[in-house]
Amino acid sequence: MDIYAFTNGRPYFAPGWHDEDVITLFGNVTIDVRNTPPRDDAVMTVLVMFGNATVIVPAGTHVSVGGFSLFSGRTVDLHAPPSGPRLRLTLSSVFGQIKVVEALPEASPPAELGQQPAAVPAPDRAMTGQTVPLNERV
Repeated sequence: MDIYAFTNGRPYFAPGWHDEDVITLFGNVTIDVRNTPPRDDAVMTVLVMFGNATVIVPAGTHVSVGGFSLFSGRTVDLHAPPSGPRLRLTLSSVFGQIKVVEALPEASPPAELGQQPAAVPAPDRAMTGQTVPLNERV
């Protein structure tokens, strides 16, 4: 379980992960699993209180979404036909936004405000405490 309180973050999951929880309080989090795809029938729970979360899944992931939104919202923007592993997302937010998008595993998140994309950490190290801008250019 990854918890971010009064900070921003970018959790790291090991390849083949199956059950993960991410909680953020008063902060923003980007959960990027493009290069660490889940096992089939994996479950991820994301809870946001007073913040924002972006979940980036590999293109073709078969995603099902549940959860709740209170004074907030969520967006699921997936276009590739489902051909990959099944992923169940429980997305819950209070005074925050959650967005689910897809991208190819080789792609890097866009560098904004002069930031360099973060390097992929070693599998045995968690990467936390990084500021990750969530404003996306359209």
